[in-house]
Amino acid sequence: MIKAAQSVTPEELDEAATYFSSLPRVPWLRVIETKTVPRTIADKYGWLNPAPGGGTEPVGDRVVELSDDLQRGFLNDDHVTLTDYVPPGAVARGGAIAATGGGAGIPCEACHGPELRGTAMGPPLAARPAGYIARTLWDIRVDARRGPSVAQMQGPAKALSPLEITDVAAYLASLKP
Repeated sequence: MIKAAQSVTPEELDEAATYFSSLPRVPWLRVIETKTVPRTIADKYGWLNPAPGGGTEPVGDRVVELSDDLQRGFLNDDHVTLTDYVPPGAVARGGAIAATGGGAGIPCEACHGPELRGTAMGPPLAARPAGYIARTLWDIRVDARRGPSVAQMQGPAKALSPLEITDVAAYLASLKP
């Protein structure tokens, strides 16, 4: 791939960028606020799968993330939708926390930019899966992630309660990329 990339002219690169940026984005993530979710079991890879026999269970104060087609998802099929089930009201509560910064008082836009699409200081957050955001915030909160790139997030992450992490993750997942 390196050899092929080195042979591309600036004009060809511009043409390719124009073409790929014009393609419609295929939605692959949806957020559903609900009191109950499909009953799940954890698989050996740490994913949640629908439980054999179906049924439902309360969502509680958590994010339940399910692939609409786990087998195709494992093959990195870009057309498989990921559904994030979150508690009722989580998106609105998370939006308020993101806008004000919650207990830390630093709005997410301060580092992650307008519409939370990223800046040189902070990566894009809009339309990231809620499970990913929640795990990342927990890792930072408990010092499992450290280093210069996460140092600026330690204060905000530690200021969030467990429910606030769920709410912020739900809000961010609900945004357009």
